[in-house]
Amino acid sequence: MKKQVLFLIACIVATILVLYAYFIFPIPGTDSMVYIPAALLYAKGQGLANPLYFVTKVTDLTHTNRFNYYVPFQAQLLGWLSQIRPGVRTIFLFCAAFGTSSLLLYARHISRTLTLAMPVWLRVVCIASVTNMGMYLLPTSGRPETLTSFMALLVYLSWQHRRQIPALALHAIVVGLCGLMLATQLLSCFFCFLVLVTFDLLETQNVLKTVGRNVLRFIGILIVGAVAIAWSPNGFWPTIDGIAAHANMVLGRTDRSLYLFFFYWVLYPFNFCFLGIFLLGAVFYIRLLLVKLRGTSTDKKVLVGIAQVVLLIGWVKFVLYASPAVYNASQFVLPISAFVIGQLATQKRLAITGSIALFSFIAGSLMFVRSVVLFEDYLADGKTYDNARNEVKRITEQYPDVYISVAFWCLYDNPNDARIFEPTMVKKGDIIIVGQANHSFPDIIKGKTTTLYDWSTSEPRTFMGIPITHRPQGYSFVVCRVTEEIVHDPATQKKW
Repeated sequence: MKKQVLFLIACIVATILVLYAYFIFPIPGTDSMVYIPAALLYAKGQGLANPLYFVTKVTDLTHTNRFNYYVPFQAQLLGWLSQIRPGVRTIFLFCAAFGTSSLLLYARHISRTLTLAMPVWLRVVCIASVTNMGMYLLPTSGRPETLTSFMALLVYLSWQHRRQIPALALHAIVVGLCGLMLATQLLSCFFCFLVLVTFDLLETQNVLKTVGRNVLRFIGILIVGAVAIAWSPNGFWPTIDGIAAHANMVLGRTDRSLYLFFFYWVLYPFNFCFLGIFLLGAVFYIRLLLVKLRGTSTDKKVLVGIAQVVLLIGWVKFVLYASPAVYNASQFVLPISAFVIGQLATQKRLAITGSIALFSFIAGSLMFVRSVVLFEDYLADGKTYDNARNEVKRITEQYPDVYISVAFWCLYDNPNDARIFEPTMVKKGDIIIVGQANHSFPDIIKGKTTTLYDWSTSEPRTFMGIPITHRPQGYSFVVCRVTEEIVHDPATQKKW
C-alpha cells in the first residue's frame, strides 16, 4: 500500500471535518454549552463568561456568570482567534483546524510504519485508524479535549523524534505544551507528564540526573500553566477557587455501573470500541515496561513503579469515577493508536492483539461512515443550522420569553439571549422549543402541552430502507405551550 493512499484518506476525512464545522453538524452536545459560550462572548469583547451553565451560580461569587469553574485556555484561545469574525461557526472552524492538524500529523507518523512487506491486515489497520479518528475529532463536541488531543500528540511526536531535536528545544516543547495542557484540561497534563517521565526513566543511564531534569520541567509546567490561567480576565485565584468548587461537585458523581461503562467505552458513537484500543495500548505498555526494566537498577525500578502507582490511582479516581468521563482517557487516542500500530508492526505473535486492533478500528470507521450518511440526510432534510437559526429568530420575536432545549443554545448570536429549558422551572403558560435530536419529548410536560408550531421531521432516519438512528440528527423541533400545572417529580426529572 502506498503512503499516498493513506494521506488521501486522511485528507478526505479532514475535509469532512471542516464541512461538519461549517454546517455545525452534529448538533453541539450538552458539554459544548459548558465551554463554547464563554469563547463566543470573549470573541465579542464581553469577557470570559457563560450565562448558560448553571454551575456559575455556585462558583462565581460575583454573580456575573464568570467562566471560572474550569481552566480557561481553550475558551480564551478560541475566543481570541474568533475575533476575526465572532460567531459559533468561526469557533467550530477553529476547532476543526486543531482536529485536522492532529489527523494529518497522525497520518504522517503512522505512514512511516508502512512497507510492502507489511501484512495486508496491518495495512487495513493503518487506514481504518485514520478513518476512525474522525469520530474522536468531531469539531462540534466543544470540549477542551479538541485542543489537548492535538497537544498530547505533539508531545508524543516530540518524544519520538527526541534524538533529532536539540535538548533545550525538547525541554521547551515539553514544558510549553504540558503547561498549556494544564491550563486547558488538568488531567491531560497529569497523565501526559507521568507517561513522559516513565519513558524518560526507562531510557536514562543516569537516574538522579533524570529526576532532577523532570523536577525542573514540572516547575516550568506549573509556571506556564499559572501564567496562562492568570492571563484570563477572571484572574488566577478566582479561577482556582471556582475550579475547586466545581471539582467537589463533579467528583461526587454517581453515574457509574457496568452497563454505563460498557456503553461509554464500547457503544458510544463518538468513541465506538475505544475500550479495545485502550486495552491494546495498556497491554503493549505493560509489556514494554517489563522488558525495559529487566536487569535495570533497583532505584530505576522503584521510581518507575511509583509513577505507575500514581497513574493507576489517577485513572481510577479521575476516569473510572464516572462512566461518561471516558473523555479523560479518549483524549489520548491519537498517541495510543500510534503506539499500538508501532507495536503491532514489530511484534510477532499477533493473533489476539491483531484481531482486536482490526475489529476496533474497522468498527470505529463504520461509525464515521455512518456519520457521513447522517450528514447527507441532515442536508437533504433541510433542518440545518442556518434554517433553524432563522426559524428560532422568528419564533423568539413572536414569543420573547421562549425556552429552548439545551443543545439549541448555538442558534443564538448572543448567549445572553438564550433561555435554557429546565424541568424544575417549567410552569403553566411557558413556551418551549423542544428539539428532536438528543432526547425524546420530555416526560415532565408530555400530555400537558399544546403545539404552536411543528418543525419536526420523520423518525427514525433510514438509509436504503435501513434505520440508522432512532431520532433525526438535525435541528428539527416543535414549539409548544404548557397548558397544565406541573408537579415536579424527581423521578420524572431524572428521566429528562
